[in-house]
Parts: sequence; C-alpha cells; structure tokens
Amino acid sequence: MARPSFAPVLWPLLGLLLLCVPLAFEGRHAMGMASQMGIAVLACLSFHVLWGQGGLLSFGHAVYTGAGAYLCMHTLQALSAHTWPLPVVLLPLLAGAGTALLALPLGWLSTRRPGTPFAMITLGVGELVWALALMWPAWSGGESGLSGNRAAGPRWGAWDLGRAEHLYLLIAAHTALGVALVWGLTQTTFGRLLNAVRDNPLRVPLLGYDPQRLRLMAFVFAAFLAGISGALAALHQEIVTPEVFSIHRSGNLLLFTLLGGATLLGPVLGGVLMVAVMVGLSSVTPAWLLYTGLVFMLGVVWAPDGVAGLLQRGWLACTQGRWRPSPRWAGRLLAALCVLAGGVALVEMAYQLPQHDTLGAVRQLAGLALDTRVPAAWAAACGLLLLGVVLWWVARPRQGPPP
Repeated sequence: MARPSFAPVLWPLLGLLLLCVPLAFEGRHAMGMASQMGIAVLACLSFHVLWGQGGLLSFGHAVYTGAGAYLCMHTLQALSAHTWPLPVVLLPLLAGAGTALLALPLGWLSTRRPGTPFAMITLGVGELVWALALMWPAWSGGESGLSGNRAAGPRWGAWDLGRAEHLYLLIAAHTALGVALVWGLTQTTFGRLLNAVRDNPLRVPLLGYDPQRLRLMAFVFAAFLAGISGALAALHQEIVTPEVFSIHRSGNLLLFTLLGGATLLGPVLGGVLMVAVMVGLSSVTPAWLLYTGLVFMLGVVWAPDGVAGLLQRGWLACTQGRWRPSPRWAGRLLAALCVLAGGVALVEMAYQLPQHDTLGAVRQLAGLALDTRVPAAWAAACGLLLLGVVLWWVARPRQGPPP
C-alpha cells in the first residue's frame, strides 16, 4: 500500500503562490524578496541534482552560478554598446547553455572519482576560479565588478524588465521550469541510473553503463540550471562582482540545500530559507550567522532528512492517525518556546554587551527592552532557558517496563 503524500496538495499551492505574488505585494521590497527566493530555489535545485540525485557533494558549485552571472552581464553590456537583435529575456537560457559548455571539461576532471576526491577537486576548482577572477580585472571588473542595464536591448513583446513585476514573472517562469525539469529527470531512466550511481556505483557497470559518464551528464545539467540562476541574479542586481565565485556562496548552497532535504521539495524550501535568513534575519539581528549554524546543527541531529522530510513525517503521522494532541505534546511545545525565548535573549544581550559605546546598553527585542547592565535581565533569560530544559525533560516520552 502506497504511503500518502502531500505533494499533490503542495505543488499546486506553490504554483498558485508564484502567480499571486505580484498581485498580493505591491512594494518593491516584497517583490525583490520574492525574486531572490526564486533565484535561490533554482540554485538549490541545481545543487540538488548533484547531491540529492547523484550523491555528489560539491564544495565549489558557486563557480557555475558565478559563470552564468558573468556571461549574462558581459552579453548585457554588449547589447547596450551594439544593436544586436537579441531580447534580454533570452539571456538566462543562453547563459545556462554557456555554463554547461564550461562544465564539460571541469566536470570531466571532477567526476572521475566520486566521494571525497570529487569534493576536494570541486573545492580546488572553486578557489582557483575565485582567485583568477580577482587576478583578471579586465574580465571580472575587479573588486568593483561589472554593471549593466537590464532594460537595454530590444524587447520581446510586452516584456519590460525595467518593471519589477515583469522581472519577477521571468524569474518565476524559469524557477517553475527548473522544478519541472528536475522532476522530469527523476522519472527518466537516466534519473534512476543516477540514483543507482549514488547508492551502489559498483553494480552500475554490470548493467552496461559508465558511472563517470552518468555523473558527468548530471554535472552538466546541474551547471545549466546554476547558470540560469546566476544570470537571473545578474539581471536582478544589475551588478556582478568576483564575490559570486567565493567559497561562501558555495557553502550557502550546500548548507541550505541539505537543510531543506534530499527530496524535490527540499531545494525549494532551502532556497526560501536562504533568502529568509540572509536577507530577512540579517536585517533584524547581528547574530544571524550564529542562529543559522545552530539551526543547521539541530537539523542534522533531529531532522537528518531535512525540513522536507520533517514535514513529510508530520503529514504521514496526521493522515494515518498516529499523532493526537496530548498534554505531553503541549508541554514539549511550551518547553521549546521557553528555550527559544531564553536562548535568543541571552544571545542578543551577549552581542549587545561589547557595543555599549556605539549602540547603547539596551537591546530592543520583540517589544521588550533588555538592559545588559541590569542583572535581573540576565537572570530572567537564564531562568527561561532552564525552565524550558526542565519542562522538556519532564515531558519526554518514557519507555515502558521491559517485558
């Protein structure tokens, strides 16, 4: 009997959400956030092809998002300087194709051996390309980067990329196309063979297939999606710097794709979380990197299959009647809230403490004024944290007596 899945309900809702964002949000900030989420989802999808489908852990995937961004920006500058009959809306697909061509030789080198050698080679390639971009300012623009005008060049019908809603629709269309392509990949023979290379590479040659060729094909396809994502980011920001090749970009793709999960829903959630943390949370607190690391560590321990796996298990528990509200669950929820409130208060006051001279001694948090000079504030935060730990211990599931 097949397990019930929430995908038939979730995917139409996500598609409806993509279409309704331009109607629901008129502010440029909200539209910009939604556009960045679409770009991040596409980048995480490209990483998911390597890791989730092929079992290849790349430490230099930003090479291909950065390559797509620079290919798009150079073409955009050429369109501004010349009268080429090339609509700007086609640049993401052209940048994706160019990035796929670049990935052919780099992928042939990287995919010769999976596992740790693949990870180390991609790390080395990423560092090499980042260094070359800084050493070749005539091509990369140096530390100031390259800028362009996305409204330049001939238009394609009524598309005007100078308008934020038109740019968002272009990003949403490419994001939906990327999701459809990755889903289609999982339904093909190639997708099944790629899973076999991930799970048992020693048996694949016995079926008459070359594991390296399969890994190379996945690598090129992932680079194609990454190039599209980078080109869309270049059109959105209208500037590209060598930082797009940095190890930090590759690390963010790895972290949030793993945090999202190994299923197709995982990179979608990972891309949304990436923008929510790096744009939303970073504007609220200077401790956002600490929170990100803690959430990732807790996710590895408590939800090794990611947020998508956690949601799937919760859906199955609800649909199969294995979860019912109880005082124990209420106690654990209250304990989690106490730990969260106490821990956040301690972290925020700890960050505020060495900045008395510039920011003052008071930290405003959720409408509360936390004065780091008052011992009662520290005692209250520690008390909340300790209360949460005690409540969690009391409400923990207990093992029955041995038979």
